[in-house]
Amino acid sequence: MDMFANGLFLIATCIGDLVVIGPLVALFPVSNAILARLVLKERLAPLQRVGLVFAVASAVLLTA
Repeated sequence: MDMFANGLFLIATCIGDLVVIGPLVALFPVSNAILARLVLKERLAPLQRVGLVFAVASAVLLTA
């Protein structure tokens, strides 16, 4: 799985703009938190929810 992710990162850096791709790749903890919430039914603290909203909003602004 890690090798697959590294391959996708390599393809993305060759095709896309590294200035956009770098910060988006750095958001991988957001996907972990969302999957933990959906799959494991973990609860998120209110401050964690605010952080997730800001992280997703920043990703949207970066790709716009």
